[in-house]
Amino acid sequence: MLRIRQNTIKLIFGAALSTLVASPVWAWGQTGHRVTGAIAQQYLSPLSHAALMELLPSRSLAKASTHADEMRSDPSEFWRKTASPWHYVSVPEGKHYHEVGAPEEGDAITALAAFTETLKSNSASFEEKQLALRFIVHIIGDLHQPLHAGNGTDR
Repeated sequence: MLRIRQNTIKLIFGAALSTLVASPVWAWGQTGHRVTGAIAQQYLSPLSHAALMELLPSRSLAKASTHADEMRSDPSEFWRKTASPWHYVSVPEGKHYHEVGAPEEGDAITALAAFTETLKSNSASFEEKQLALRFIVHIIGDLHQPLHAGNGTDR
């Protein structure tokens, strides 16, 4: 009987302690994005690596991956309003993305498609291609992290 009580007390204490020290779920942050960028860079072909060095000299995909979050504090309308929805995808519970599509302001899926086209474009400027590459790497990280692809009520 005493042994059962001791085990029960240990279990309750352990559960209480783990609740107190458990941290809330946060986004990837800089580390998570940089890990996804570093992994992606390992899979680049020599031709893709050369294109990366041309677009972002002395930069890696790991460092490029955090640009979109770093710029969120920029006061311009582009970073505060236009680019903000490009970090997420929301699909109502019980639906599929192809059924509901993107909101009018766009989302991570539409931004990824647009930035991919920018990178392929012969008429896009060097700066537009740099931004596109930085966003592509960032969005791929966003789409694989908790609470960036959900039903919109899962905060």
